[in-house]
Amino acid sequence: MVANEVGNRMASFTTSVNGTKAETINNKNNDVNFVNGNATTARNVNNQGDITFDVKVDGKTMNVVNGQLVASNTQVVAGTNTTVTNTAANGNPPIYKVDSRDTVLTGSQGVEVTGGTLDDSKIRTYNVAAKVDGTTITINNNGELTAASSTPETTDLTVSDGKVNAPADNTKLITAAEVAETINQSGFNLTTSKTGTGTVTGTSNELVNPGETVTVEAGNNIAITQVAGKVTVATTMTPTFDRVTINNPTITTPTAEAPAVQRPTVNITNAATIGDLLNTGWNLQGNGKAVDFVQPYETVNFKDGNATTAVVTTDGTTSNVSYNVKVDGSTIMVEDGQLTAVIPEVKYGTVAAEEVGTIADVGDTPGVVTSDNLVEAINASGWNVTAAGANATGSKNELINPGETVTFQAGKNMTVVQSGNTFTYATQDDVNFNSVQFGNNGPTITNNGGNINIAAPDGSPVRITNVAPGKDGTDAVNVDQLKAHRTAVTGGTKYCFCNFIRRRRRQDYLYR
Repeated sequence: MVANEVGNRMASFTTSVNGTKAETINNKNNDVNFVNGNATTARNVNNQGDITFDVKVDGKTMNVVNGQLVASNTQVVAGTNTTVTNTAANGNPPIYKVDSRDTVLTGSQGVEVTGGTLDDSKIRTYNVAAKVDGTTITINNNGELTAASSTPETTDLTVSDGKVNAPADNTKLITAAEVAETINQSGFNLTTSKTGTGTVTGTSNELVNPGETVTVEAGNNIAITQVAGKVTVATTMTPTFDRVTINNPTITTPTAEAPAVQRPTVNITNAATIGDLLNTGWNLQGNGKAVDFVQPYETVNFKDGNATTAVVTTDGTTSNVSYNVKVDGSTIMVEDGQLTAVIPEVKYGTVAAEEVGTIADVGDTPGVVTSDNLVEAINASGWNVTAAGANATGSKNELINPGETVTFQAGKNMTVVQSGNTFTYATQDDVNFNSVQFGNNGPTITNNGGNINIAAPDGSPVRITNVAPGKDGTDAVNVDQLKAHRTAVTGGTKYCFCNFIRRRRRQDYLYR
């Protein structure tokens, strides 16, 4: 007991590192361990408590000589345009001084070299700068080369009654989309009119846009021939009329209400007079509506329309009338009988997806993207999914690209129900846990070798309260049941054999 007392009262001391308390040494903690440090090795010198630290060296660039660190000597040799001077003295380590010889710098294409004056320290300073024109390339305040903006200015086009209006500033460029839209809005106006005894029905100005079709329809007694872009309008060789007036007389087609009583007897063998011939002719219609009756030696004039030119040709036998669309030859051209827009040079840009799945900012630089680039950028985009929480494992950001599938998996003791795009997680009705704790500081139920162990978080025992009285032989009993079945010992009883049930075991006592 004295030895224990002495040991308990053994003096203690505290170790510190750089002024910070590290550990207290006493009779319970009496082991001090010396460990290797950074570039040092702890060593037991004589197994008698002498501890020393050796400095680690590689033996090449550094050695230990007579207990001191000595760096290995390195010889410095002069290179091109340099001189080397050793200023070591009195056994001190060598000090090498390296000076460069005189050097001349000259500028080449796009580079200008100035200066080159040798100062008192024999240092020659040169100023090297890039040559710029100050217009297309300038130098900003940070000394950086800056190119003039290469983004062309654009303007819009307007169309009035099918005609393209000249822009106010004809020096600006026009985008391909604007050209296409303007061409599609342009065109020529088609209408009908009449002269003389001609008739017209439904006259209106109809704008015919590029790509639309103008149909020249053959009405009664009219024959239309279309060959190689030419449309020829003529009367049929066997016309049918309700009535034909050739000066006098008038020939009318007989009907049930009006028999041909008005038709005089005509001898078809009689020769026609000049007057008869002068009163012949053909009807002129527009869009199926009568416009005029053209008699011999009258003139039919085909006029230029809005953005169209009338072209009339003849070979002495057949006359052809065609209309050509007017184009400027620079923004719109006619190729193989079709209108073609002159598409200016297209500047291509690119879009790309960043690592986080978003589309990177393309900046203010104008340009269009190709379908391949757009598809690649969309397929590389997406949204990030990760796991979080105190019990999450393998957490990392996982990029989900368009078209990929994210699987919500039910783990142990869990169920997952999918209804459309809604996923509901719940615990199973029958679960299997290693332990269950009630609240952050409550008791814990644990499987202990097939038995139920109920303990506090620190392992200490806890009470089970609100236990109903047991009924079957295998049911647990409460304290009230134990008290109700205890045996009382009185003075008249000489012997009492009492059963006491204690925690974990049963003990029998015999009292006299």
